[in-house]
Amino acid sequence: MDKKNYIITKSDSVNYLQFKKLLEHSDKLFHAFTLRQHNIGFWIDGQEDVRKNSYIKISNEFDIDVDNIVQAHQTHSDNIQDFNSSDINVAVFNSPLEGLKKIYYDVDAFSTNISNLATIITTADCMPIMLYDPVKNVYANIHSGWKGVINKISLKATKYLLSKYDSNPEDIICCIGPNILKDHFIVGEDVKNIYEKTFPDYEIEQLEDSEEYGHQYRIDNNYIVKKYLSEIGICNIEECNLCTVCNKDKFHSCRGDGEGFQRNGSIMMLR
Repeated sequence: MDKKNYIITKSDSVNYLQFKKLLEHSDKLFHAFTLRQHNIGFWIDGQEDVRKNSYIKISNEFDIDVDNIVQAHQTHSDNIQDFNSSDINVAVFNSPLEGLKKIYYDVDAFSTNISNLATIITTADCMPIMLYDPVKNVYANIHSGWKGVINKISLKATKYLLSKYDSNPEDIICCIGPNILKDHFIVGEDVKNIYEKTFPDYEIEQLEDSEEYGHQYRIDNNYIVKKYLSEIGICNIEECNLCTVCNKDKFHSCRGDGEGFQRNGSIMMLR
């Protein structure tokens, strides 16, 4: 029996992962984590032709109007852009398509209850996190690298849904997409000290010293995020447990690919 909590769909133009729990609400929500096949990538700061073709492919595959796509220019901040907000910080870069006019600078999460607005956050080892409240029909689409874990951007986004949209923690579905898992997230003394200060109760695993890198430590970001979300009542948390480094044939990976790596896209849209 297949116990996976996700499915991977392969088409002639886009391969993508979807969580079964979110697919239960597919009449109200579209979501997808893109894979790297078919030259799909969403890096804003380079390879413009790749990004342009990727928008064309997802627009055709998922029947999304390009005019209704917005993407974050991420800076590892804890900034959340809500589309009901009157305070919008917008920087329009060279758009890959004439219709793509909305690229939001210094934003690492989107939230909205607006239909037919597709948001994209990008990752290549960082944690893509989707929050969806099927009762209030509102979502948050989140990029959380290790700095985002430290700044608790997923916790901040959750609390935003609770306060702005009156969501109930028990109604929220949290899905953690492919990211660098514990075995490959190895850091040095400087980063370890930051985690130690921020999460004093988390026991950091020390590895054997490296001749090249010195003291090394292994950290489980998925565990940390799940812990602080569960502490505010988020009990419905799904994770695919797919490591981007181990599966770099399927997903773009910073550590796996090295210089010039591309980005996977996490797409959410209310219908």
